[in-house]
Amino acid sequence: GTSIQEPIAGSYERARIDNVSGSWEISGTSLNNGVAIEFVPATEDWGMVRGWAMCTDNLDGKVIMLEMFETPVEVTAGTSVTFPIGGVSIDFEIDRWTL
Repeated sequence: GTSIQEPIAGSYERARIDNVSGSWEISGTSLNNGVAIEFVPATEDWGMVRGWAMCTDNLDGKVIMLEMFETPVEVTAGTSVTFPIGGVSIDFEIDRWTL
């Protein structure tokens, strides 16, 4: 988590996704969020957000996945950032899942 730049606004904190059944869905060779990913509402400007990252911890931790947005998004005070169900899709180059 220390290798990424996150908003420094006091109202910013990472959104948590619990590792429980239903949080993620498998579709073919893609992993998609099965629940909405909701950040706390911005009470002050967060600035330009250029991408998202999946990390192992609420603070610091390891970066598991990092993806940049095609178009950066400006997050201003009074707005909420939400990734809808299926809004995060991670594609794997595999031919099948084995559990």
